[in-house]
This record gives sequence, C-alpha cells and structure tokens, in this order.
Amino acid sequence: MLIDDAYLKDPRPLPETAVAMLHQKQRIRSALMQLTPDQRQVLTLRFIEEWEVDEVAAALGKPAGAVKSLQHRGLAALKKILRTKEEG
Repeated sequence: MLIDDAYLKDPRPLPETAVAMLHQKQRIRSALMQLTPDQRQVLTLRFIEEWEVDEVAAALGKPAGAVKSLQHRGLAALKKILRTKEEG
C-alpha cells in the first residue's frame, strides 16, 4: 500500500501564509465595522455563520427582500471600503 504524499505534508499553513491570512482577516473585520449595524449583522449571518436568507429574515424580523437589499448594499460598501484601503 502506497502512502499518498498529501498525507505526509504538514496541514498547517506556512508562517508567511498564516501572517497574510491574519492581516486579511483584520482588514475585513475593520471594514465590517464601517458598515451599518444592520448590514454588518446580515453579512455576518449570511457569510460567516452561513445562514440562508430566510433564516436571517426570521431571526431579524425583517422580510427576505429587506435582507437581500441589506446584503447587496453591505457587500457593495465592503468592496468600496476594501478597495479604498488598498489604494491608500
């Protein structure tokens, strides 16, 4: 039986990769804090907690359409914030 090389590799990222990932997480966390509380909450539940739109709507007591709008506006704002930070 042959052992696949993938099993022999260390699953942890290289130190420079880990630092880059940490830096990226910090940038995103900082950018999220610049959104409105509703946008931040919707994006957190949708993309970090991986909830469905209907679940977020029920939890927040908002129509699904409102959640979709908050998600759309929040993502657009997040993209703009992150681009501005890259340029600055």
